[in-house]
Amino acid sequence: MKILSDITSLSGKGYTLIEASAGTGKTFTITGIYLRLVMEEGLLPEQILVVTFTRAATEELKAKLRRRIEDALDFLESENAPDDVLQRLVRHALDDLEIGRQELERRLKLALGGMDQAAVYTIHGFCQRILQEYPLEVGSSASGLEVVMDEELHLPGIMDFLRTRLADLDERHLDLILELFEADKLVSGLQKMLNGLLTLPEPRIIPDMDLEAFFKEHEVFRKRQERAAASLASLAEAVAKVQTEIPADLIDELKGILLAAGKRKTGSKIDDLVEKWLKQEVELLGSLAKDLLPNDAVFERAAAILPAMVFCSTVMEGQPFLKVWLYRGLEELVSSKKGRKSKLDRATRQLYMKALHRWMADEDRKFVLNGQSVKEISGLFQDFIPLFHHYGIRSRLEAALMCELRRSVKDYMKREKARAGAISFDDMVTRVYEALGASNGRRLSKIIRNRYPVALIDEFQDTDALQWRIFRAIYPDPEKSRLFLIGDPKQAIYGFRGADIFTYLKAKRHVKEDSRYDLKTNWRSSPELVNGINEMFSIGDNPFILDGIDFVQVDAREENRFHLHVKSARGRDEITRWESAMEIWLANLDGICESDGQSQDDHKKRGGPDPAEATAAKIAQILELARKKELVFKGADGSERRVDDGDIAVLVRTHRQADKIRQALYQFGIPAVLQGPSNVYTSMEARELLYILAAVFS
Repeated sequence: MKILSDITSLSGKGYTLIEASAGTGKTFTITGIYLRLVMEEGLLPEQILVVTFTRAATEELKAKLRRRIEDALDFLESENAPDDVLQRLVRHALDDLEIGRQELERRLKLALGGMDQAAVYTIHGFCQRILQEYPLEVGSSASGLEVVMDEELHLPGIMDFLRTRLADLDERHLDLILELFEADKLVSGLQKMLNGLLTLPEPRIIPDMDLEAFFKEHEVFRKRQERAAASLASLAEAVAKVQTEIPADLIDELKGILLAAGKRKTGSKIDDLVEKWLKQEVELLGSLAKDLLPNDAVFERAAAILPAMVFCSTVMEGQPFLKVWLYRGLEELVSSKKGRKSKLDRATRQLYMKALHRWMADEDRKFVLNGQSVKEISGLFQDFIPLFHHYGIRSRLEAALMCELRRSVKDYMKREKARAGAISFDDMVTRVYEALGASNGRRLSKIIRNRYPVALIDEFQDTDALQWRIFRAIYPDPEKSRLFLIGDPKQAIYGFRGADIFTYLKAKRHVKEDSRYDLKTNWRSSPELVNGINEMFSIGDNPFILDGIDFVQVDAREENRFHLHVKSARGRDEITRWESAMEIWLANLDGICESDGQSQDDHKKRGGPDPAEATAAKIAQILELARKKELVFKGADGSERRVDDGDIAVLVRTHRQADKIRQALYQFGIPAVLQGPSNVYTSMEARELLYILAAVFS
């Protein structure tokens, strides 16, 4: 990929991909491309389609686009530009493209006046606009329909599934399903199971089966299970019988080799090892016979005896089975933790291993089991093998339940929305996609393309397969269609909403190599942090595993960057230090970190500091130093700026953790604002105001 150092170098013909790592000026680049389209081609804001991820982002982007156009007009009038890029873009239009100053001013003023009609949408907003403005071409309209959130229908859909499907199951089958969930958590468990199944456009559930198919499979499994349980009990007896058939001279020979290797009297320890291993095999078989249940853990335990059992079921009379069997067991014990705990020092264990290898290399001696024992064990094992066809039977039940739950809830939502005359945002995307794929799809595609000859897709890594197909249908020619894809696959974090990194990679393959660009300079982070990240992700050959997701080292902007600067209490400049780019705190030596299920008391009981209190204390310390002017932001040019409350942000995993941080800051008298969907009426201030109002009216 090429480094995009100059926006004027973009041809804008065909598909263009711009990968922008965090802080490298993605939005700045989008506004630059937008300004070029306005100045160089005279396109109006209503002709340039800009799609971004959230509604808040559309408003922010509109404001920045407007500001960029205003800056260009100011530069034409005063020759004062806020940055070199703007100056270069305007000069390129005036000098290189020879667009007259008056014409350029006219285009910019038209664009500025038309920003209220700017086509900056979310994907859902864009599809809603298409449905409203082209109902005949689409074959349906969103006008007059109530817009609802699909999520509001999930719980009613689950309850409908319980009434219409699960309530009719017989008790035995219902018990199997209930075993998947904790007690009294069936509904919440189904809600978790449903998450992602309806937001993904085309989820594939493997295996794709319904509950009836699973119940038939489970019945076969149950019968095989009963046979296998009985066989395992007999198998344990057979293995115990084998112990008595081990030739004494074989044990004596093995003991002699090991004694000679160890050059000490360790015969009793060898006896212990052999006896311990044989006893372990018998106990394992016996326990399996007692609690052979349909879950993965039992199969994992059963798999532990497979090597020995496979030997039992396949060896023919005359093969050195017993030697192999003993070798495998003793090798495992001698080299494992059990061997280390048997008071065998390391040197002796190493000598034993060498002796075992020499013993196995002796192909002249063949020790065999009695032929009847081999046949007996082999026959019993045949009842056990079929159970492995059902490995992961719990997962298969979950898959069957997912398939039916998804179909049932989707049908319920469709019925309810039709009854209420409603449509969801996801429905809008689906309808536009279906319309573009219908017989009239090419005509609709051409109409949309004529209206929006150029499209810029922001945060493209968060696009799902269905959305990409819509853009591909509207702009079908990678050589001629004017489509800018701007994003960063390293920031693809919205898989739970349907975003698909493989869609991004597939789209990337449609872009010619010379139309793929990277942004090289990080304008946000300190050089120390940028260099640290570069070092970290350059260690491996492919840090993001998937081909097509590359790590490109970026440079940090050096000029006039502010750093935290700590002065001494006496204010001497020579006694200073630069704050590091990153500090890592360990909550305590036991590695106990905060989780949603832990309270502040949990940390105190374990002896660890409460993370919220520690964070608030650190912030209080920073602000106190700032108040004393001992902590400032200092630029490379020597300029200083005070540190304010608003310079500090705290990132957390959950809203509950955010509230704990806010409460801890409140104890230090530090005001804080929560960014999230919290309700103001649940705040402490709202409760206190309620008490005051109650007192006034009482």
